Amino acid sequence: SSFLKQNELTENILFRLNLPSSVKSQQNFSTTITRENEVILVIPNSKLQNQEIRLLLPKSSLKLGDYRITLNSDSEKYSFYFSIQ
Repeated sequence: SSFLKQNELTENILFRLNLPSSVKSQQNFSTTITRENEVILVIPNSKLQNQEIRLLLPKSSLKLGDYRITLNSDSEKYSFYFSIQ
């Protein structure tokens, strides 16, 4: 989990989500971002590049609270957690 201070965030926030080396290069994932069990954003086709998924989100879409980013493919699922304080 990461803790981010809202007043220190830039207008756009880059998330770099590292995945295990066993994940196939150029694999696609469906990405879901939830805040306290409410779906905030769904990205249907996030592509793996250099063992990471990159997401650029506007600060305005992230309010105070706890978040989960879930990456789903046909055979794999990964979750990443962060909080905006």
